[in-house]
Amino acid sequence: MFIDLFLKGMNRLEMARSWQYVFQFTGLLIILSIVFIKQHVIIDVFSGIILAEVINRMITALQQEKMVMKQEHF
Repeated sequence: MFIDLFLKGMNRLEMARSWQYVFQFTGLLIILSIVFIKQHVIIDVFSGIILAEVINRMITALQQEKMVMKQEHF
């Protein structure tokens, strides 16, 4: 509701063209930054999944190697 009132007030004001361009440019930058942040989050999630899988496989291989060494020792 507040945003609607704000926009109505902005439309009624006689603003210089330079201020209109500043607001439009700022809005565009905000939208672009949101898009890039969302893409960055998706990449972070996939990287985290891959990292967890690599660590899990390394731990599994070390545990298997440790068991083999124990069996050879006895």
